[in-house]
Amino acid sequence: MASSETINTGKEKLNNWLHEKNYFTDVLDKVEKKTGVNRLYIFLGNSINFVTQTFRTGSNLGVLVFL
Repeated sequence: MASSETINTGKEKLNNWLHEKNYFTDVLDKVEKKTGVNRLYIFLGNSINFVTQTFRTGSNLGVLVFL
């Protein structure tokens, strides 16, 4: 069960990072309060969107879409 423990530890570290006080997390906080969607899911969804847009267009930049 080492792999599930590793995933949980990584998720906890990411979640803690997303709750640190800075401009980026302040924006996530506002979006989270407005939509009711957990900031972890907002971050992961936008990360996936960034990667797929980058590879789809062949460019170096993806598009981040906040709700």
